[in-house]
Amino acid sequence: MMRTPVLKPGSVCAAPTVSPGKSPGFTLIEMVVVVAIILVILGLVLPAASTLWGQRKTAQADNAIQGLLMTARAKAMQADGVETGFLAFVDGEGNQHLVTIEQHRDNIHDPAWQNVFVITGQPDQILPTPIRAVPRYVVIEPGQGQQEWEVFRGEELANNDFNNPAEDQTQRHRNFFTLVFSTDGQLIQDRDVLIQDADAEGDRVGDRTGLHVGPGGSKPPTTTKFYLRDGNEQDIDPTGDGTAIPFLVTDDQDVAVNFPSIDGLLVYDDSLFNDLTVPEKRSFVLQRGRPLYVSRWTGAVIRGPVGETEKRE
Repeated sequence: MMRTPVLKPGSVCAAPTVSPGKSPGFTLIEMVVVVAIILVILGLVLPAASTLWGQRKTAQADNAIQGLLMTARAKAMQADGVETGFLAFVDGEGNQHLVTIEQHRDNIHDPAWQNVFVITGQPDQILPTPIRAVPRYVVIEPGQGQQEWEVFRGEELANNDFNNPAEDQTQRHRNFFTLVFSTDGQLIQDRDVLIQDADAEGDRVGDRTGLHVGPGGSKPPTTTKFYLRDGNEQDIDPTGDGTAIPFLVTDDQDVAVNFPSIDGLLVYDDSLFNDLTVPEKRSFVLQRGRPLYVSRWTGAVIRGPVGETEKRE
């Protein structure tokens, strides 16, 4: 039988010995190896996480656009419906808003008012930053047979300020446009849309958009008219009797801004876009933007693959 050793009073238990040159902690080499492994893992994980986060934001933008389109089409097809859609614009903080618009009901049968749309009381949809939407035709190179107002030249693609663009930029902004449905539920392409944004405070600034409105008061900068199309200029006094409409305006002649309606979008990352030179911007939107096609007959949104160039009906 083994006996348990008994310590005598006053004796001390000896501590375990450590061989010379051995350390109970990490050596410098071991720490460097661990840090290197962590950096390699982060290098693999972070790009993937960033890509997934970007895809999630793009999906959120797609869903916001689709939901707004479905609501607008349903409103247009109601028994008392009028042409209904949405206006896209960018606020002073760089957020892109989508606001519901509809034809001015009070003067629907007056030819002078048929192109006038008002912003409704529906809440704005705001696309998640830095995701933005543009009309599909912004990627078309000038001189390929499109209408003049569809042509976005390089300096226009680079315009980041609707109110005060640089001197070498005309008054056009890639993120300002409309999309409209008729009362029978059909998508209307190239519809003239003049936006009325109430100027209740009398400061000549749109209540919802924050953009310049007319008539009178302090004049906005003198610029080329936004989306100018032949024969569609409309004065702020369409009836000629002094009943002025507070249109969004862009020049010192108090001529209303026209936002022709479109039939499809490209959703893209605006932060990456802004880091490019002007010649690279069109290619970037073409190659990296996700197409959203809107069915003319049903209003359904069809998501195309990134980089697709062929137009779908």
